[in-house]
Parts: sequence; structure tokens; C-alpha cells
Amino acid sequence: MKQSDVAVLIPSFEPDSVQLTKLSKDLFARGFFVLIVNDGSSAAFDNAFNSAAKFATVIGYPTNGGKGFALKYGFNYIKEKLPEISYIITADGDGQHAIEDIVRVSELLKKENRPVLGVRDFANKIPFRSRLGNDMSRFTQTVFNGRYLKDNQCGLRGFLRIDIDWLIKVKGKRYEYEMKVISYLQLKEVNFATCGIKTIYENNNSSSHFRPLVDTLRIQKVIFTKGLPRLCAFLIAVLLSFLFYQYCFKDIVIIDIELSTILSSIVTIITYSLFNYCIYRPFHPLKAFLRGLVAESLNIIGIYIGVEIFTRWLGLPIALTYFVSGIIMSIPNYYLLMSISLIYEAQN
Repeated sequence: MKQSDVAVLIPSFEPDSVQLTKLSKDLFARGFFVLIVNDGSSAAFDNAFNSAAKFATVIGYPTNGGKGFALKYGFNYIKEKLPEISYIITADGDGQHAIEDIVRVSELLKKENRPVLGVRDFANKIPFRSRLGNDMSRFTQTVFNGRYLKDNQCGLRGFLRIDIDWLIKVKGKRYEYEMKVISYLQLKEVNFATCGIKTIYENNNSSSHFRPLVDTLRIQKVIFTKGLPRLCAFLIAVLLSFLFYQYCFKDIVIIDIELSTILSSIVTIITYSLFNYCIYRPFHPLKAFLRGLVAESLNIIGIYIGVEIFTRWLGLPIALTYFVSGIIMSIPNYYLLMSISLIYEAQN
């Protein structure tokens, strides 16, 4: 099957020669244009790249820049040197992605004509360092961005040529870059498709250069930063819950706590939507607002119940109760968003 208008971009740092050559050969046989970026590997790995160069174009630079840097270097090369390429698929060179899955992503990319994200099935046993990063990023990104994605760290992704401009502008040089790409798609309300793929970890993922602690913290920092609009809106609501209760409704004995809680929650939704719009300028503002409304709906109910129990019955300060209830409700909120996402995917 000819794929002459599809480039498979492979960032590679000190690779396994057998795996990289086999991947390049198999992709070349399927008709793909294979572009490998040597991310500043030492001279000891020259033979690995020379072997792969029989089936791929190899470019690179002398000093290691990180996976994100390598991907953007490759995107820029395609933009400037390969005008015949209309579709770009990013893939790892360490054996994590099956050829059949790369082909399926390519086919879906052409059919949907929008970005495609590979989503692993996680059917096999996963190395601890990989599971840790996946579980943490999936939970925190769902809570902060209000949008569930089963796998937000898969390197197998498909993009259109027109996506290159914004892909190059996304900041980040290392593993956090891929998370920032996901955040861009979600917060900008860019329509994208997902493609289920196999979960493969060769030799317990021993060839991976992912550092569990450092790189996980980098990724969490990205998620936290992108989630600041929601966090700020929530903290404002905590403050307002106190002000409403203390100065507006305190003398209304029956509905004082209820009014303070409900109005503060409404402010959370409106403030978050305004912050999100001003900072990220989503392409579909109404859709972004409705998504935020759904994400906050369960929070309102949970916070209301928490305030009733801890403030009215136990006499705790309403602002403290609001804050604690909001944190607790992030867990059921996560599962609500996950259920909505799975139902949506099943219907599409």
C-alpha cells in the first residue's frame, strides 16, 4: 500500500540498532517516507543510524535536545524540505508501536482529515515507571482540563500538514512537549480522533530514556500550569463562599449556607469559562463552556452536600468546607468525565 504522501517521524536518542533498522525497513516496505531525527546521540551509535539510513532519511544535530526538540526539528524539516508530504505520523523507534497500528493511524488520519491520537489498550502488564506516569497524568489532566483521555502519553500520533505551524510553536523540549500538544488540542477545542493500538513494552521498556521522577514531574508541571484557570476560579469561589455567607446571607437562617454555596459554584463556572477563553481562545467557546459546565455540575452537588454536613451540622468554617469538599469531589468527577467520554466514543 503506497503511502508516498505520509511521513513517519521518529525521534531517536541512542537507539537499539536492530529495532530501529527493522522499523525503518518495515515502514519503507509499506511505502511510507521515513524520517529519523538523531537527537544528539554519541558517536557509538553511528552504525545504528547508518543501518537505518538504508530505508530512511536521517537528520540530526550534535547535542541532545530532548524528544520535544527532536519532534519540532523534524516537523520543521518536513515543512521546509518535503512539500509533497501531506500527513505526518510520529512514532517511537524502540519497538513500542506495531507496524499494523501505524498503518491504521495513517488510514484513519486520511479518512478523518484531523489529528489522530493513538490510545493503548493496556491489556498487557505495564512496567511500573510507565504505569506511574500514565495514571498520574490521566487523572490530573482530566480534573484540570475537564476532558478524559485514556492514554495521553502515547507517542503514536497523526497530524495534517497544516498542523505543523502550531506544533512547532508549542513550547517544550523533552517529554513534557507531548503533554503540551494534548493540552493544546483539548483547551483549544480542536477536534481530534483516537485510534486504539496495542500496548508493547520490549524487554520491560528497558531501552526507554524516560526518567520516572524527573520527567513525571515535568509532565505534572505542564498539567498544573494549564489547569491554572480552573484552580484560580475555584479559589475565587472559596473566598466568595465566605464573603456571601458572612456579609450577605448570614441573617437568612434557613438558606444562608445554600445560597452561599450555590452562588459561589455558579461563579466558579463563569469565572473558569472567562479565564479559559481569555487565555486559550478556544475555537469553539460555547463548546468549551458546556464542557466546563458538565465538569462542574457534579462538583456543585458534592460541595453542597459537604457544606451541609461539615458546616451546618459540625460548625466548620464554610470556606474551609468548600475547599475540602471540592478536592474530595475531584475523584467522582474524574469517573463522571471518564464515563461521558467512553459513551461518546462508543457512539462515534
